[in-house]
Amino acid sequence: MTFKRNKMVVVPIFPTLILYPSPLFEECKENGQLLTEDWDRYDMREQIMSSPVSGEDIKELTQMLYKSFISPQFFLRKVLSIRGADDLRFFWRAGKKIIGHLTDFKAGERHC
Repeated sequence: MTFKRNKMVVVPIFPTLILYPSPLFEECKENGQLLTEDWDRYDMREQIMSSPVSGEDIKELTQMLYKSFISPQFFLRKVLSIRGADDLRFFWRAGKKIIGHLTDFKAGERHC
């Protein structure tokens, strides 16, 4: 998988689709594509609608995308862009979230 990384990206975000009540939710429900209607499982940690791509493949691809952005150059650009305490706090919170995404989606693991 290759794609161009934009040097202007502040924090990479690659969310998985969550079918909250919406026209898409209704369409999937009508077509029998919902794998669960247990709202406690609607947390982006597992596949909730049927797809030609397996849930495990989606998890692996999502982790690959996050890891592709995490490099020494990425961190150096972020550190060099810090202009004050507000930036430092922002990057601290964003960094914790990125690390969290790198550990998300491990097989059989739920973070509820």
